[in-house]
Amino acid sequence: MGNDAAAFAWVVLLAGVLLSEGCPRKCTCPTQYLAVYCEDTGLTAVPDGIPSNTRLLSLHNNNITVIMKDQFKHLVDLETLQMSQNKISDIEVGAFTGLDALKTLELYYNKLEKVPSTAFAYLPNLRELWLRGNPIKRINSWAFVHVPTLTYLDIGELKDLEFISDNAFLGLTKLRYLNMGVTNLKKMPGIRHLTNLEELDLSGNPIAVIEADHFQSLRNLRKLWLTYMQINTVEMNALDELVSLYELNLSYNNLTMLPYNLFSPLPNLQKVFLHHNPWRCHCEILWLSQWLRDNIPSNRSCNPCAQCAFPDELRGTYIGDVYDSNFTCAVPIIETPSGNINITEGSNAELRCTSGRETAISWITPNGTTVTHGSYKVKVKVLSDGTLNISSVTVSDSGKYICVAENPVGNATISVVLTVNGTGNISFTVTNKTMPLTESSFNMPTDSAKPKSPQSTPPIKNEPDPEPGTNGIPKVDDVIVTTKIIIGCFGAITLAAICLLIVYYRMQRKKKKKPKPQNRSYYKTVDLVNIDELCPDSPNSMGKSINTTSNSLNTHTSLSMNNMSTFTSLHTLPHENSSQTLPRDGTMHSITKDGLLHNLSDKAISTYNTYATLPRDPTTESITETQL
Repeated sequence: MGNDAAAFAWVVLLAGVLLSEGCPRKCTCPTQYLAVYCEDTGLTAVPDGIPSNTRLLSLHNNNITVIMKDQFKHLVDLETLQMSQNKISDIEVGAFTGLDALKTLELYYNKLEKVPSTAFAYLPNLRELWLRGNPIKRINSWAFVHVPTLTYLDIGELKDLEFISDNAFLGLTKLRYLNMGVTNLKKMPGIRHLTNLEELDLSGNPIAVIEADHFQSLRNLRKLWLTYMQINTVEMNALDELVSLYELNLSYNNLTMLPYNLFSPLPNLQKVFLHHNPWRCHCEILWLSQWLRDNIPSNRSCNPCAQCAFPDELRGTYIGDVYDSNFTCAVPIIETPSGNINITEGSNAELRCTSGRETAISWITPNGTTVTHGSYKVKVKVLSDGTLNISSVTVSDSGKYICVAENPVGNATISVVLTVNGTGNISFTVTNKTMPLTESSFNMPTDSAKPKSPQSTPPIKNEPDPEPGTNGIPKVDDVIVTTKIIIGCFGAITLAAICLLIVYYRMQRKKKKKPKPQNRSYYKTVDLVNIDELCPDSPNSMGKSINTTSNSLNTHTSLSMNNMSTFTSLHTLPHENSSQTLPRDGTMHSITKDGLLHNLSDKAISTYNTYATLPRDPTTESITETQL
């Protein structure tokens, strides 16, 4: 009895603790507070008092504008957060701190203009993210790098989207579902690295062409929705790598035909929706008709079905009910005949065999292996345009390669014998072109619709490559002459420029900046003579001496207005008497009125001209003829 009482007391105490957390005002909290619903209550902020053990919190359809930092940090057990149809325009960094257990975050139909990448850094276990219907304008590279655990991403109805980076989804290696419907995409986004993607919805985008490499590497994709678009062309081999595809929806587009055997590489395809397209039921539709009868017989009772829009006599007819007896078709024609090629070992070989959209291309290698686009071989592969590419050829790659062009009524072949020898790095290309079907070919007899042997292809003469100097191809000598002329012109221009620079430089050196004139002035040319030696080593060997009237003379004189013919510059060391001679290293420059040089050494070094401004003021005289 005592134990029962104690247990009851513990229950009451625990209930009191739980009740103390309560339920937020205007909210309902069923299932023992593991879920809190605060929907359609006009909330403008996240309410207080949410129990800490809540697993699901719904704030759907309120007026919340901002998710602030640390608002959910106590909800460590929260797994689902629903905040759709609010007015959220900003999510602060750290808003989701503490939500380590969160798996689903719904933010669709809010006012977000960008992906809140940094806010997602606090969601280590997030699996589903809904951003549908936000006015997001750009999705930059690595936008979801902080949530690599995502398996479901819905970014549909981003009608204001202007740009999405090809690297926007980098890091989402676990993504299984991606919805990008109605996002104003005009070209296919970069999704090749989403190798684990299983479902992809691109419906409602104005994309006109599905190119051969759009779905490259998506080998796990099971469902592909391309409905309500503007698709008018699906390129050859565009779906080759979707080997796991189960469901394909191409309804409500502008398709008139599909490339021959488009679905052949898709062994798991079971659901195909092709209705509401303007199908042209002629020779190119026969393969699709046969494929529908063989693989999806249930479509014969579908409503609506894929129906012929052209020609008039077949309008409204289910494609699966179109047979070759309705019209006459012809086998493909390959323009280039068989041939032999030689190539150097180590180089790359490209053998081209192009055709129309209604023709499928495959290659048979010398060892009997058939290679088609999407076949994974180490060295040999067929490109989307039918080209056979052999990388780094070796001698063992030598042999006969057969190109097979096939359409709904037959095939044609050509063979190329490849010989590999020597070493080097030369790339050799062989071009084989298949003529597309024409309306005139439909008038052939009915029995010609049967497959023909390779010999049925009419031979066409090989036309040798044009020689240099013909058909507009210049000769090598002409190219060399032209090159020499161009080089000569550039050399002449360069030499002329150098000469002009030298002339300009010399002219600048001859000029000196002219000082501002004071009163009236004029220029006088004066010869300056530098004297290396004025007298010999001893007075006895001296031819002439100069007597000075002072013990020390170190004077620079200018010409006076009355005696314009003398300009003297004397540089000497001090002397004890007037009879002492000038030192050996002295200099003296003198010009007299009659132009005679006096007292100069026989070893004159140089003479040069200089310009000096000579003032007319007599007071500036410093030395006269008498003083000299």
